[in-house]
Amino acid sequence: MTEQEFIDELAEALELECEAKIDDEFRDYDEWDSMMFLTLVAYLQQRHGFNLTAEIFGELDTWRDLYERVK
Repeated sequence: MTEQEFIDELAEALELECEAKIDDEFRDYDEWDSMMFLTLVAYLQQRHGFNLTAEIFGELDTWRDLYERVK
């Protein structure tokens, strides 16, 4: 899966209203909240078999950081 495919799928799964870019800091999104985090956790588990823990999440800043962890 390419970075672009990853970010496109994430944007759709999270129902982002803005255009997501791979180097965006996701916590800067206006709509970022705990529900979006839970949606992200569920999406990553279902689609990629990746368990996003709070510890891992705390180490991430951008979608690229997440992509690198998942792939």
